[in-house]
Amino acid sequence: YPFLLTSFLLVRVRSAFVACIVFLCCSSVIAYQNFELLDVVRYLITASLTLSFTCVILFVFGSINLNDHYLAYHDGLTGTFNRRKMDEDLQAVSSNRASENAVIAILDIDNFKRCNDEYGHEFGDDILKRFASYLTFRMPSDCSFYRMGGEEFLLVSQNPDAHYLFSFIKSIQPEITERLSSGPYIFSFSAGVATLADAR
Repeated sequence: YPFLLTSFLLVRVRSAFVACIVFLCCSSVIAYQNFELLDVVRYLITASLTLSFTCVILFVFGSINLNDHYLAYHDGLTGTFNRRKMDEDLQAVSSNRASENAVIAILDIDNFKRCNDEYGHEFGDDILKRFASYLTFRMPSDCSFYRMGGEEFLLVSQNPDAHYLFSFIKSIQPEITERLSSGPYIFSFSAGVATLADAR
């Protein structure tokens, strides 16, 4: 039993699981040759339960750790990267000469406070989520997307051509305005594009 438990602490989970299965098979053969059949069955049942319980515990704790890591770097409302992740990534980009020509764009939903005041915070939250979802789906593959806070978002592109990011933002404005406008509410957003070096 100590082997079944400690093996998961010494090696990777998959390797530990395979080692435990091999151990159970070998030990069962030895036990069958030296003990009564009923004792062997009891051993197999308890050892299998121990192994199963250990795997369940590791899976639960692994899921919790993954969830904690996700929450630490993602915005709870929109699912985009959050301010903490943005600060860490920008610091990493700034310290990397190869990425010093990265281009950033700040996107700000227009008149968002009035949107919340006139249509309610639930409506405003839905606009934020739909805006973030659309940008996440449409943005170029070399971009990272962050919610800075409130109605402000940041796009970071590794393409050094500022016009490339500006053109992308310009191209999506008509469609996203049509998609997010509802009744008397007309959606729009403003954006500013600059190289990271210029923004410092």
